[in-house]
Amino acid sequence: MLGVNTILVERNDFTTKFPKMDLTHERTMEIYRKFGLGSLLKSNGEPVTHGFNEIYATGLGRDGHHMAQIEGLSPKHKEKEENYLNDGLVPLELPLRLSAIVYERVLKSAVERLPNAYVCWGHKFEALEETKDGAYSTIVDPTDKRIVIKSRPLKMLLIHFISNDVAKISKHGEFWHLYIGNGAVTINQDGKNTFTMQVPVTAGNDLKEGDNVEEFINKKLWGWGQPSDIKIDETPFDRQMGKSYRLTPAGGHGLNSGINDVFNLTWKLAANVHGWGGDILLDSYTKERRSAAELNIDMVRKAMVEIGIPRFDSIDKDEHERLVADSEEGREVRHLMAEKLMLGDWLHKQLGITLGHRYRDTPVIISDTSSAEPRRFVADYIPSTWPGARAPHVVLNDGQTSILDLCGRSLTIVDFTTLGEQADKFCDVAEESQIPLKGLHLPDETQCRMVFQLWSG
Repeated sequence: MLGVNTILVERNDFTTKFPKMDLTHERTMEIYRKFGLGSLLKSNGEPVTHGFNEIYATGLGRDGHHMAQIEGLSPKHKEKEENYLNDGLVPLELPLRLSAIVYERVLKSAVERLPNAYVCWGHKFEALEETKDGAYSTIVDPTDKRIVIKSRPLKMLLIHFISNDVAKISKHGEFWHLYIGNGAVTINQDGKNTFTMQVPVTAGNDLKEGDNVEEFINKKLWGWGQPSDIKIDETPFDRQMGKSYRLTPAGGHGLNSGINDVFNLTWKLAANVHGWGGDILLDSYTKERRSAAELNIDMVRKAMVEIGIPRFDSIDKDEHERLVADSEEGREVRHLMAEKLMLGDWLHKQLGITLGHRYRDTPVIISDTSSAEPRRFVADYIPSTWPGARAPHVVLNDGQTSILDLCGRSLTIVDFTTLGEQADKFCDVAEESQIPLKGLHLPDETQCRMVFQLWSG
């Protein structure tokens, strides 16, 4: 798409068989849109009318109680409820939920259609050394010092299953994520009857070959209370998957960070191939994307400290019994637990991180010293035209076109002045240096100009 011949190497010659749900954030969807993949993915994704409810329950058995619910409006519902003032506060694209099975198939097909991409399916990396107590990898720091890292595998049991006993599974309401007090998490993969259960693998908490899968699933679903009797119609997928992560990928940051990494790197590589990039531009990749990775790690740690550990870490057997008790004491304990659980309201509401992350003090970005740098928040996105920020989405006078759609695939300078002479000066110098710079002259777009000035500092 950037005019560079590319070789893609992939160890598998097939796409994933696991129906893992991928949540593609707003910024990632904007990137897909720029390269013509947005509509293709949306046509294969979950309907934007499906909600994002997070339900916490003691279990799904006869004495199972609803403890808390974090409301997650569907993207379409949220879009309708936005007080849309065309002030740059909303993203250009809605988030998308899409099964990894479909996701990979769509992207694989799109890659194979690219005229300048040579794809090598079935090529794999073979040199990996593992020991009984973990895996060892060697890295080199900036001083050329070799560092050996020992990684102990963190295992999660993933059970993919189909159940038409939807009424029982949705006993506490329709959900995207259902958290059971014993640590099991159930994810609704298609808004219908396909689910994935995630269970931490610990001593005595594993699924062995020959075990009754339906019995295991029900045991986890009934939580701390009485047994559930949910019928499992199919477990058609490989049921176990263990992974070791050095970079914590929780919270939907893995896929989206990867797409943003690739987006940042590819245009810089293309700039070098075409002869106008330079080493300094390439050096900026590490600085910019490392800051994003560090921010992601901070958010995951924040989630573990504020949400994950406090939720069930201190619950003993006696408190289990009180939580499922149909009594005044039980209701009081569940109320106290709900208050603790609701502290996690921000976990899937990180638009301030998704859209608001800025690249600061990189080799190619000069900070604005004329005003104070804007504040950044986790949940709330505050638009900014500060150097290194994503440009705000503003609809132009025609009522349809976003200014983001008018930006080119290389560099764009926006000029709101009457004659556009300022942009012309930049474009003339860029042309002499053979740098592809597009001048965007918008003298009549007063709303867009106001928004860009409003959020400049």
